Amino acid sequence: MRSRPDDALPPDYADLWFLYRTARKRSATTLLEFGSGCSTVVLAVAAQQNGSGHLWTLETEEKWSRANEAALPASLKPFVTVVTAPAVEDDRDIGGWRHSNIPDIDPDFLYLDGPALTSERPVAFDPLDLEARFKPGFVMVVDGRRINSLYLRDRLERSYRFTEMPWRYMFELLE
Repeated sequence: MRSRPDDALPPDYADLWFLYRTARKRSATTLLEFGSGCSTVVLAVAAQQNGSGHLWTLETEEKWSRANEAALPASLKPFVTVVTAPAVEDDRDIGGWRHSNIPDIDPDFLYLDGPALTSERPVAFDPLDLEARFKPGFVMVVDGRRINSLYLRDRLERSYRFTEMPWRYMFELLE
């Protein structure tokens, strides 16, 4: 990947391969990513290779939106829309976050890796808010957010196959 900011996390190649392989296997064409980075490039490649695919990637800070857009190779830019979507505090039955400025799309693949969670706000609510848009074949991958994943598992209203793997969780819509 091109030059990244000094405080960017290094790539986790096993995670990147898993994301790419899952998006390709599912023939995902409408991909939504919360938290951009190295994953943005591999998901963009999957979107490109899936034919008419497109990735919307959301970042909470303009700095990271610019950095991730600059890191995209020119050949992938037509397949990606980078959106700055600040995280807003949200208090439901637990403290958490939701993003503002979410694109009006119906994702068939969702990768949840943002925003940054805290012990006081350990949940991103966005998948709950988007659930009505999920169509048969939908899959969501959650990166290393155990509390968030279990919270979603217990509150999503539709039927999902929930798979817990080391450092990631997957939800597959069964309807």
